[in-house]
Amino acid sequence: KSGYQPELAEALQPFLMTCGSLIEAYRTNVRHKQIETELNRYKKRLQSLETVVKLGNGYEFSQNPTLMRRHGEAILLTRKELKLLELLISRHNTPVTHDQILDHVWSDINVGEASIRSLVRRIRLKLPKLPVKTVSGIGYLLEIKV
Repeated sequence: KSGYQPELAEALQPFLMTCGSLIEAYRTNVRHKQIETELNRYKKRLQSLETVVKLGNGYEFSQNPTLMRRHGEAILLTRKELKLLELLISRHNTPVTHDQILDHVWSDINVGEASIRSLVRRIRLKLPKLPVKTVSGIGYLLEIKV
């Protein structure tokens, strides 16, 4: 005899309900772990940045609010420019790859390397004395003398 057997389904229902609850609890736990990991990574990044970072040549970068100043005067920058500067400053004197820039600045959309070059060019025009160097084949580097 094949097909649906109501007696068997009734007998297995408590087991299936328990399995469903366990699976849901597991998924919730995984989500909480992912959120906790992301929060810890964000906290470390914030702690690595001082409130105001002196970059030399009169430039200062403040984290809260995110702002770039030169000799005390605010410099108007776009959100993308500020995000790229935040990344370069957090990893100063270390090359930042194109992929790292894409993940940090454009995590929500897919763009090409021409967008990175354009963004760096705009930063160099607005902040001419800021030493943003090109590292051939890798990405960019912000030189800060410590």
